[in-house]
Amino acid sequence: MSGRLHASGGILYLLRPRRGWRVELFDWDGRALPGGFRLGREWGAPRNLAVDEDRRVWILDAERNVCVAHSLFGMAGESFALRHEHPQAIAVRGLEGEQLRCVAYGGAQRHGLRCWRADAPQRAIQLRSLGRNDTLFEGACALALRGAEELLLAEQFANRVQIFRSLEFHYSLQLDPGRDARLTAIAPLADGRIAAAFDGEQASLELFDSRGTHLATLAESGRVLAPCGLAVEEADIDARIRVALLDLAGSRVQIFNLCGERLGSFCEPGSASVEDDELTSS
Repeated sequence: MSGRLHASGGILYLLRPRRGWRVELFDWDGRALPGGFRLGREWGAPRNLAVDEDRRVWILDAERNVCVAHSLFGMAGESFALRHEHPQAIAVRGLEGEQLRCVAYGGAQRHGLRCWRADAPQRAIQLRSLGRNDTLFEGACALALRGAEELLLAEQFANRVQIFRSLEFHYSLQLDPGRDARLTAIAPLADGRIAAAFDGEQASLELFDSRGTHLATLAESGRVLAPCGLAVEEADIDARIRVALLDLAGSRVQIFNLCGERLGSFCEPGSASVEDDELTSS
């Protein structure tokens, strides 16, 4: 089972299997940060995580079909039951009762994306794939937020990203990596571009523009193995924009910029920093 990655407030949050399941915190230079915790044995299938503005870590458990919020040191708090099976991703925006919560479900199904306000779960909205009643979501695998209104859903069976604005379907992008591979993770940029990770025999990290046109391969097969998480840190120029790629099923984080340069990697708690590429052995 693969790990997952989330970025918020300059912190990288890793959910990964390490003698059980752990949540670990790092900065973008690979330094381990205070906090983090081990999940108990009742967590049979942790699937994904998100961090809200109160720095609560929300974790999906596909086995118990529940989502539970934790403090940065592991104290469990609010929880809610999930309405469908095979939860794959969660996104949260806002604070307290007005917080928007969205959960995506895997497989080919009509009810693949559900959103609601924390203070009105009974008024949840089932978003429609491609804005149509007769179209299925095709293997939802990741959710991402962009700006104040946009929600992006990645579908691995279709290599597609659907963009919803104010919880209404807006448009979709077909992401073609030019090879036989399936979409596993996305990280949208504010200017409309999307970094995307693909798994398969020719796994890679790719960059697409706001219309889904392929711009560049940031990391090719061989350098990328079993990618499962992606995050981006914005900056003024591409050389300074950093992309964190979680691969090796959750065992390694690699850092790239949008020029395709590999800045380094880290994988174990206590690493002093992201090492120069020539010195990195992972």
